[in-house]
Amino acid sequence: MIKEAAILSSVIQHTTENMLSIGLMVLAAGLSLSITGAFNVILISVAMQMTGIALGMTLLLNLVGMSVGPALSGVFQESNKGTASGVQGVFPTNEAYDLIFITAAIVSLASVAMALSASRTRLKTSTITSEQHETNREYR
Repeated sequence: MIKEAAILSSVIQHTTENMLSIGLMVLAAGLSLSITGAFNVILISVAMQMTGIALGMTLLLNLVGMSVGPALSGVFQESNKGTASGVQGVFPTNEAYDLIFITAAIVSLASVAMALSASRTRLKTSTITSEQHETNREYR
């Protein structure tokens, strides 16, 4: 929730460096808390036999996101450059930051939608009793 609020506030108004810095600080805090919370939710929500797989997939998706996000931000910043009056050099424009924050908002909303659809679908895990295990051993 903190992450989405920071993204929304950054998209709506980031006219000064301080506003952008505050938005990014709130975003960083939200990301830190959500990653920690995600591991706890997964441990509680998944059957004991599936915790390794679930945590591994969560970590994989976190690492992919942490790799792709900055690369995509760099592409937006490089493709949208402009000059500032009175300052020598070329810098990313407001449109670059708008694209970054809008993309982050879209990815966040898509993640929430996928999580809600996945929560409605449950995997069936079966437990085998010792009697069934012995019966299966006889057929081998």
